[in-house]
Amino acid sequence: MSHRLAPVAKLGLSILAGILFALALLAGLALRQAPRTYASALAYYVAPAGSDTNPGTATAPFRTIAHAARLAAPGVVVHVAPGTYTYNKLATGASGTVTARIVYVSDMKWGAKIVGTGYDRTWENTGNYVDIIGFDITNTYSQGRLGLINYGSYVRAIGNHVHDIGTNWCDPNYGGAGIDNANFSTGSNDDVIGNVIDHVGPMGDSCADQVQGIYHSVAGGYIVNNIVNNISGFGIHLWHAASNVVIANNLAFGCGQAGIIVAAGDSPGQTTQYAVNRGTIVVNNIAMDNQRYGIREYGNVSGATYAFNDVYRNSVGAYYFVGGDTATHGLAVDPLFVNFQLNGSGDYDLQPSSPLIDAGTGMDAPSTDFDGNARPQRNGFDVGPYEIASSDSSALPIPAPATAAVSAGTVTQSSRDAKTFDTDFAALLSKASVPLIVVTLLATGSGALAWHLRQRRKRW
Repeated sequence: MSHRLAPVAKLGLSILAGILFALALLAGLALRQAPRTYASALAYYVAPAGSDTNPGTATAPFRTIAHAARLAAPGVVVHVAPGTYTYNKLATGASGTVTARIVYVSDMKWGAKIVGTGYDRTWENTGNYVDIIGFDITNTYSQGRLGLINYGSYVRAIGNHVHDIGTNWCDPNYGGAGIDNANFSTGSNDDVIGNVIDHVGPMGDSCADQVQGIYHSVAGGYIVNNIVNNISGFGIHLWHAASNVVIANNLAFGCGQAGIIVAAGDSPGQTTQYAVNRGTIVVNNIAMDNQRYGIREYGNVSGATYAFNDVYRNSVGAYYFVGGDTATHGLAVDPLFVNFQLNGSGDYDLQPSSPLIDAGTGMDAPSTDFDGNARPQRNGFDVGPYEIASSDSSALPIPAPATAAVSAGTVTQSSRDAKTFDTDFAALLSKASVPLIVVTLLATGSGALAWHLRQRRKRW
């Protein structure tokens, strides 16, 4: 039997091949031009003039973040336009996955202002694998005591400004914080990266030591590149089930207690055994002009590392340890900021003559600084949240990779396992914003050609 195709069939296949080739070119062009942002199949948009009856697109946005959160699924990015968003309490409960985080991002840094007006907390997150990026968070309620409180695991608070929380509040039975990773029962591995947290708690009040800048009560996590100041209690406070936490390259000043306290105690969850903070690492931080200590311990602490920290001009003392730990490579020098202001309004970059340049360690240091500049820039890692640019010195930089896979200036998704890549071509085209008609025609044509080839094989 002859296997030659009839002329009409050959013509049809030629036309079909031409269509498929053209559509493939269009698809390839669309893929090349598609914006390379988050690995997300869907984005929602929120704007002050939007409506929650809208579809949540860029041209027809939602009005509230809460509505977008109710619809969010793994991989979704919620873009929030500049403006003021008032809530009694903003609650977000959707969870992402390790390969497809849910992201809430202020499209202009600190442009989306989240204001709590009727509850003790401004933003409460209960979802896992969530990023909260670039918001301005405050609370005007008289009983407001919490800015961002998180009960999820693997959650990252990145680049936010949390301020003016609980400045007139006092209740001896309750604590407060600018950012609080609070789920000491089951939570873990939450990160606080590159935030500014200031004017939190009632300064000088009888409740002052109960309100913290960053309160971290879960195991694991990175607290890096933050600027924390004018806090009534402690700038960075570990407690409850905190253990194996990295605290690196932060600046804490103007706090009513210590700049940083490493501690653990009270029962985590419903267990009867007290928690012990083991293996926490505290490096490259600046703790200065605090009303008691620069860095201290409290409660149950074992095997913490304190190295290359600058503890300068703290009223009571530099360190206070309870677990037999000691500080190594410690500094107690004026950082020589560009413009130090105790009220938080200054410029906390280092001057070219600062003794903190190249004075830190690469151990668990973040790979970028507060502004997203790579570390190190010169011959070593700088102490504090800023890395002075290599252009400020004639010295040649000697690159040394940081051990902590954390980026404060830029946000990257976790790398995906090879098995999870998209193998459905239609789905891939859809993610690249290729028009549905093109996807449909391409899929249909490919299917027809595959069917014809299978029939030929059968005849052979």
